[in-house]
Amino acid sequence: MIRRELYDAIIAQDPKRLRAAIDAGDDVNGQDFGYPLPLSAAAGRWGCVDTVKVLLDAGADVNGLGNPEFQESIPWERSALVSAATYGHMDTFQLLLRVGADPLIVIGGGKTLLDWLIYSKYHGHREMAEMIRIERPEAFLDFWTAIGRRGF
Repeated sequence: MIRRELYDAIIAQDPKRLRAAIDAGDDVNGQDFGYPLPLSAAAGRWGCVDTVKVLLDAGADVNGLGNPEFQESIPWERSALVSAATYGHMDTFQLLLRVGADPLIVIGGGKTLLDWLIYSKYHGHREMAEMIRIERPEAFLDFWTAIGRRGF
């Protein structure tokens, strides 16, 4: 069950308040319509590493995709890693990579997050692609192998 306290704690970037909401029964992998998954919200718009850590420690799915209907309306919050990248939160992005977030998640049009990062003109995205190369070299190799097959 998701209650408003969970999202309020994420928005306030308050790890203690978030922990209390989780202890009171809020579902770290639940999603209300119109809201991203809690981990995506914490990693994206608010980008607070401490709240992300609380959610991960409480069992949030690092590769959770949430409600498919919601994904279609707000694809940039498809996963926590995509959210962190979209909003340029480097520390959060690196933490998520380190705990196993999938950089090859498809974010639309058959393109992966790594596709978008490499070819994006937004500040910081190429640095994030480099982070993937360093933190998750196997994913980076898989990405370049796939590009060779499909072309760009």
